[in-house]
Amino acid sequence: MVKWADVVIVNTPQPARKKLKLTYEDVVQWNPRLVYADITGYGEKGPDAALPGFDLTAFWARSGLLSMTRDAGAPPTWPVAGSGDNATAVALYSAIATALYRREKIGKGSYVTNLAARVGYLVGECVHPGRSHRGDVLRAA
Repeated sequence: MVKWADVVIVNTPQPARKKLKLTYEDVVQWNPRLVYADITGYGEKGPDAALPGFDLTAFWARSGLLSMTRDAGAPPTWPVAGSGDNATAVALYSAIATALYRREKIGKGSYVTNLAARVGYLVGECVHPGRSHRGDVLRAA
């Protein structure tokens, strides 16, 4: 399928991809025009890269959005199931569409990625600008 596909979307943790030979380096050999779309909970590198990412854990909890859904002194409310997955999917869709446009211009595929935790963090910045996932004020770089 990879030989003729335009896009491959992979959402398994890194160790499983390596075991199944589904890393970008593995599949691009079969189709250099392929757009490889990688979605993870916590990214490719770092201490949590091998962990699966779920809507509640990666998008809501890790980003800090879950703490923004409560009244003072109350526990966080339970978010609508899949709502973080939807926002993350829209962000990945835009990366895929951009990569397909790029491919039409230069003839080569791309590797695009998206992290559920990062999308949650960006949504949180829209809700509470200037706050990090821990509630600390961000400092200008």
